[in-house]
Amino acid sequence: MCNLHNKPRKTKYMLKPLAKKIKPCSCRGYNCYAIILSLFVFGFVYANIDPVPAGSDAEPINLNLAQLANSSHQLIQTASISNSGSSNNDDDTETGSSNVMTGRTALLMNKLMLEEGIRKFEKHHGYTTTFIKQELIDGVMSENQVMNLKLMHAPFSVYMKWLVGDKGQEVLYVAGQNDNKMIVKVGGAKGRFIPPIKLNPTGSTALKKSRHPITNIGLVNQSKKILSYRIKELTNGEMELKCQMHSDQMFEDRECYCFIIEYNHKDVSPPYRKSVIYLDKEWLVPLCTKNFNWPSGSEKLTGIELDQQTMIEAYSYSNIKMNTRLAGADFSRKILKR
Repeated sequence: MCNLHNKPRKTKYMLKPLAKKIKPCSCRGYNCYAIILSLFVFGFVYANIDPVPAGSDAEPINLNLAQLANSSHQLIQTASISNSGSSNNDDDTETGSSNVMTGRTALLMNKLMLEEGIRKFEKHHGYTTTFIKQELIDGVMSENQVMNLKLMHAPFSVYMKWLVGDKGQEVLYVAGQNDNKMIVKVGGAKGRFIPPIKLNPTGSTALKKSRHPITNIGLVNQSKKILSYRIKELTNGEMELKCQMHSDQMFEDRECYCFIIEYNHKDVSPPYRKSVIYLDKEWLVPLCTKNFNWPSGSEKLTGIELDQQTMIEAYSYSNIKMNTRLAGADFSRKILKR
């Protein structure tokens, strides 16, 4: 007789314990672990990655950060070598090299170039650039601060976003708006939870991490500040400084004039012992400025070592793009909420 009636019974009892063994190893356990792992990964990425919406920033910057970080030593070395050229404060002649001019003539050339550069640059509606600064604050030299900078001349408007340093931090300032205060949005994960705050641009909180207020930033303002020193120095009857102009220098990929000004003693210039200025030959604006203080200790330092120990501030502008169609929307508070 056929045993077909017995097969379902055997199959039923054979599969039942097998089903019990499979059930504890169900998909629920794996799904639970997968969900937990996914949430962890998502949280980590969200907290550490700074999303950049399409079109929110200026064009991608082709920037060799290592090269710019080392430019401090290179410029200091150039300035120190060139000091051996001439020591006569009142000479209006060139040194042995046809590319070097000294004395009052060099000082006057710096003044005239700055005036022309200001006149030409103020005609441009605005520009975008990579701004790099390094400053001595409360006796401590800051790391290099690299940021995207957008600037419009009228009304004076500034937007900055940090790429290196306080990465992700954003600062907005528009003259006559927001109670004439700057708006700061902190970077990193904190910026997603802390709302932007208003600060007095010349107040102690705003200047805690900067030697100069945001109202002084930009190529035109930098030129005007240097120009005020040149006018004062040329007005004095006696030359209390040394000035050299080198016409064969480069900063980044731009041809520049390099002006080196050294003051004879602290009474002449309390804030600065020496300044090195790289003036763009085409635009006649300072692409790089480095200022040095007076040595404080009794130890006598000279040359590169002295400059390395006494540098108090360095500012540079790279990848300048002018004729940029900037408008009020580029400096709206809404850009901080992207």
